[in-house]
Amino acid sequence: MKKNLTSLTGIVLLISLLIAFGCRSKEEEKGREIDLEVVEDPDVTIVLNNAVERKDKRKHLEMYNSYNPDSVVVDSLITDVSPGDIIIWDKKSTSGIRIIHVRPIKENGIIFPEAAKEMSYKNKKVFTITIPDGVKPGTIEKYEIVFEDDDKNTWCIDPHLRIPPPAPKVTDDPGDR
Repeated sequence: MKKNLTSLTGIVLLISLLIAFGCRSKEEEKGREIDLEVVEDPDVTIVLNNAVERKDKRKHLEMYNSYNPDSVVVDSLITDVSPGDIIIWDKKSTSGIRIIHVRPIKENGIIFPEAAKEMSYKNKKVFTITIPDGVKPGTIEKYEIVFEDDDKNTWCIDPHLRIPPPAPKVTDDPGDR
């Protein structure tokens, strides 16, 4: 009888601990990691595809834009954006990298005035900014992405955001030429 009581006490203690400290599924834990503000649907997504090593033994970053996913570029991506656009930086789940931060190179930049914020999008951690209103067409600005590779080494690359210049006007009136 005493042995059964001791076993019963142990089970009650274990249940109490589980209730007190919680027992969560992987899905619940994953959701808990992303206890961030949720970003609305972006206008442009910059996808960080993979870290690749070059002859210089440095890691470089393959990436592409959501509006041109077939054009994967290494490090030198130029992304066309418009004032008011919501931009997110997302990494492929198979990339093997961790984004540390996305920030302007110039303090108080025009297109990129402050570091991108960590937010949640589709239950994943992403970085996001909103392009300020009033940025003039033809403006281009360099920014940096700092990331960690699967060997825990930190690297930095510097792509660009651009407000494209206005398209030239096309007229049929020969007098306008």
